[in-house]
Amino acid sequence: MEVSQIANLDTHAVIGGGAAEAFGIDDSPEFYTMLSDTMYRDKKRAVVREVVCNAWDAHIIAGKLDTHVEITLTDAELTIKDFGPGIAPEMMRPIYCIYGRSTKVKDANQTGGFGLGSKAPFAYADHLTVTSCHKGISTIYAVSRGGKETDGKPDLRPMVSIPTDESGLTVTIPLRSKDDRSEFERIIRSVVQQGGMLATLNGTELRRFDYTEARKHGFCTVPAYDLRESDVYLLYGTVLYPISTEDPSITRLVENMNLLVSRSARLILIAKPNTIGVTPSRESLSYSELTQDTIRELLRLARKRIQAAIPAARKPVAEFAASNCKDGLLVLNASIPNMHEGLACVTPKMIAEQTVSARDGTYLEGRTRKKLVMLAAARTLKSSKVRRQAYLQTKTDSALNAAFKRRLFLRLGARTGLLQDMMGFDAYAYRYQTGGKKMRPIATFNEDRMVHQPVVYLARNQRDLQEIFGRNSNGGYVDYTSILCGFIVRNWSETALAKIKAEAERLKLTVQAYDYTVAKPRPVRKKVEEPKYVRLEAFKQEYYASEATLEEPKYFIMSFARSEAIHQPFEGERTLAMRIAKDYPDVAVITTKDQRERLEKAGAKDLVAVLADRLKALLKKRDVVYGFAIKRGSMCAYEDTYDVCDTANDIAKLDWKLAKLIFPDRSTPGESYWEANRINAFLDSVDTGYHTKESAAASKDARNAVDRRIAELFPLISAEEGAKRFACLAVLRSSRAVTGVGSYANRISDLYETVRFLIARQKRGARHQSPANTQTLKEAA
Repeated sequence: MEVSQIANLDTHAVIGGGAAEAFGIDDSPEFYTMLSDTMYRDKKRAVVREVVCNAWDAHIIAGKLDTHVEITLTDAELTIKDFGPGIAPEMMRPIYCIYGRSTKVKDANQTGGFGLGSKAPFAYADHLTVTSCHKGISTIYAVSRGGKETDGKPDLRPMVSIPTDESGLTVTIPLRSKDDRSEFERIIRSVVQQGGMLATLNGTELRRFDYTEARKHGFCTVPAYDLRESDVYLLYGTVLYPISTEDPSITRLVENMNLLVSRSARLILIAKPNTIGVTPSRESLSYSELTQDTIRELLRLARKRIQAAIPAARKPVAEFAASNCKDGLLVLNASIPNMHEGLACVTPKMIAEQTVSARDGTYLEGRTRKKLVMLAAARTLKSSKVRRQAYLQTKTDSALNAAFKRRLFLRLGARTGLLQDMMGFDAYAYRYQTGGKKMRPIATFNEDRMVHQPVVYLARNQRDLQEIFGRNSNGGYVDYTSILCGFIVRNWSETALAKIKAEAERLKLTVQAYDYTVAKPRPVRKKVEEPKYVRLEAFKQEYYASEATLEEPKYFIMSFARSEAIHQPFEGERTLAMRIAKDYPDVAVITTKDQRERLEKAGAKDLVAVLADRLKALLKKRDVVYGFAIKRGSMCAYEDTYDVCDTANDIAKLDWKLAKLIFPDRSTPGESYWEANRINAFLDSVDTGYHTKESAAASKDARNAVDRRIAELFPLISAEEGAKRFACLAVLRSSRAVTGVGSYANRISDLYETVRFLIARQKRGARHQSPANTQTLKEAA
């Protein structure tokens, strides 16, 4: 592309003064590194974009726009091959070794012009191989970031030349790691598709957006996919740039365009050559006056032509929606099939059709909307009365859809005389434990609430119906609109049930009857057996447990029940609870006050209270309190997240011998500490809201006792004092050894020797620096 016009650079004249001296650029290795490496924000994408675009530009030069660029990607290297004219040997150095020299400066049909693209691979790799096939000779060149012979500057060396019948250029870039392969593959697919270039990857043709027709109009839309930086993009050459300027006039135009484009698509503006400025890295637009004027003009053009095409798009969208109305009522606010979904829309007509279908029916006229509703109703509900109601109703379409779903149940209630006893159940509120009454007359539910399943539940009374609702609320997907529908059948006879089932069958509804007398027979008098309880170990894998196997509990813990299944009495890691169950066997999980009183009379103890007492007893040992202080980082205060005090705390947490080195103490944590740590963690995970006030208070007091004992035995080292004491650890801040990289055993061993050396060196320095010497050093400073 033409990036500058020298004739237009002189904008003023200077009168008087000496001779003008031109600026220059320092020929230093650091400057080359900046141009090839640090100028790119996304280095891998820069490598792919620049090399693939250069390959496609070579096809433009050779007139081979129907030939694919061949891309090969392995775990070891990335190869990009074009079939253009190649590069003559005498031009290799100007193109690959001179920054700012480009063959595209005056060519408006190619992408580039800064003389930086061919060097972009240096942003990722230290060297690459270039094979140029030009006029019957194939020459292989080794291109390097630089070495001793060139004083650290990039160099190019011809390696071998052989005759060939091919023409073109092959660039091979080594991969640093095989883990980079997947990232490069993703970038290659994105760059090729967004740029509209013909290319293959490992022999398979890549998808692309064909902009041929769109270039005639100056805009198009494409599926959003990975285009997340902006709602509007600009295509210049073969590169898509997000429009991210804060210019208020452009921002308003972009916001207006959002109403004319599907939410699942992005508007692409296509600029003519030499009307846009880009940054040298080609990662973003340069918002000069020319660039901003071009963007405004393209946005206004797109808006005008899309708006003009919308009236004519209504009819084909309505016909398309009607032909695709397969599954009940057509909900206009959500379910109009999206025309051209997943396709690039390259004409104003296609964009308008996609917009009308995707924008929730916003652009459909009222009459067209009602015709679609009538058509959908006619296909599923044969009653002319229903169709008239569908035509006349103007409430929300979701409410209309819910009404049709519930109509079958209302019709069943009317035909069987059970309308007064028709109940609804809030399946969503029950499953996700939200507040409010779950079961009530179905008429009291919001009209938007939809019956979840085509199943009608029958029971003798309200209590039994509530039971059957609860049992069936956890199956399948349940959204916030879900309700279940059932009837209380007070005349429970074979004749009445047969009539209900026959009517339900005509309406294609399934019946589930729940007979209390059958499901819960009267108990027969027999010898009273001792009750059994759910063990704490029953929650090893499940949140709920119902199987009771424990006959003589020694301890008990409170929880709550859901549909006869008991919820686990703790949160978090189950391994911890299983270890507690091993230390304190025969723990029963109970849910009622009566169960608690019965177990207390039998001699069982409240596990929470027992653990609280045990934790307080363990806190009398110094090694237990020392362990808590170390693991909580409560030995030294710190002001900043990564200051030396914080580093000292982090190192001490890694291992006890490191802790003893930094915070010396006569005690070493042992099994007593780990037992106390388990108990404290388990008490933290137990929801004491279901427990007595006494056990809940005991648990809280025991956990607070940990902090009290730490403050008593190990007063907090102030941040100021710690900064002096641990100044030697500053070199270890954010160290890989501290943050956990490498083998644990080797890392701890090396870290121990390092910390011991640093502390010893600091102590030696303090001894050798007398007060007189300190004053002398201050005066010298």
